[in-house]
Amino acid sequence: MMFKATQLSSGRWGIFNGSRLLATVGSQQALNLMKLQLPGELILVEDQQHVSDNR
Repeated sequence: MMFKATQLSSGRWGIFNGSRLLATVGSQQALNLMKLQLPGELILVEDQQHVSDNR
């Protein structure tokens, strides 16, 4: 299963499965720790348009 991480308009990072927001992460350091836990499954999408954080 592949997950995508993109920076939200709030400045937090969103973890997505397709278009479904699964979680938000507050820092680049926390995102890096998640990447260590999900090697090859979590990809960083930097050039995506800002996504709203509906929380």
